[in-house]
Amino acid sequence: MVYSDIEEVLEKLNMSAKIKIEDKEVSLLEYLQKYILEEHISKIIFEEVENRFKQMSEKDKIALSVACGIIDIVKSKDYPKLTINIKMKDFLEISLPGEENERYFSKVVSSLAGFEISNIRSVFYKYLLGFQTDYPVYGNYRYHHEYVLNVFPFVKPYIEKLASEFTKYVKFINKSDVKEKLNELYQKEEFLKLSVIEWSLLKYKDESKLEFLLYFFGIPAEELLEAVTVEGIILKGFLNPLTYDHILESMEALYDKASKELMEPFRVTFEKAGYLCTCGRNNCTFTKPLAKPINLYFVPWPKYFLIKETYPKL
Repeated sequence: MVYSDIEEVLEKLNMSAKIKIEDKEVSLLEYLQKYILEEHISKIIFEEVENRFKQMSEKDKIALSVACGIIDIVKSKDYPKLTINIKMKDFLEISLPGEENERYFSKVVSSLAGFEISNIRSVFYKYLLGFQTDYPVYGNYRYHHEYVLNVFPFVKPYIEKLASEFTKYVKFINKSDVKEKLNELYQKEEFLKLSVIEWSLLKYKDESKLEFLLYFFGIPAEELLEAVTVEGIILKGFLNPLTYDHILESMEALYDKASKELMEPFRVTFEKAGYLCTCGRNNCTFTKPLAKPINLYFVPWPKYFLIKETYPKL
């Protein structure tokens, strides 16, 4: 309502009109931006933010530090279902594109902070004067909501300060440790954990792939995600943003290595029987004159994938 009232007033003003400030002549737009916004309004806002920070509880500080740490990391890389953009005039925008749960950002923060946060956006409203700009998106004969949190550019120093304390609350492990832990899971045949980690790496999580895991392991969705915890890597189905790149790279390397190990005995056996073997990343085709081609798919842990129609249904 306030925004609409201000917009209506400004539309009727000539922003290029000249006004005199002391001995200097400036446009009305420059006057509003510099003399009003920067010198007066910003001062009031900063004082308000400072006062709120002084009253911040330890729990809220941890929640904000973790949230700001995630923002600082994710804005420069991909992270599943979370998009962070620097908009016009340096506004920070955190959005959940597509048909996503409004509480997704809160769940990611909760998993790393170690306690339940029902709505992390409300913490931004309270201390950093953030605001939401949720809106419906129409398409494919239905609509969904995009959930968006906007943060003013003048609180950037506060976000940077809070983000700098992120590692006090979230464990970081290096690339070699990530690789070692994932290899250990494979050697111990912890296929449930590997399957969920791989699913969690998807930028847009295909629910059909999760449904396949639910049927395969016979576990309800909530229990499935709760059951998968690997320190420094994943907690309750949410990947650690600090090690996300290491997890992605290590999982791909492990998948390739494990798939080749699975293929090798079949390749040797079929070649001894006179078949010609052609293998891709996760499948092999065995051919022999006058014999029907044989196509085999290999997956080192349970996962959902589509098979080409020219191949037999598995």
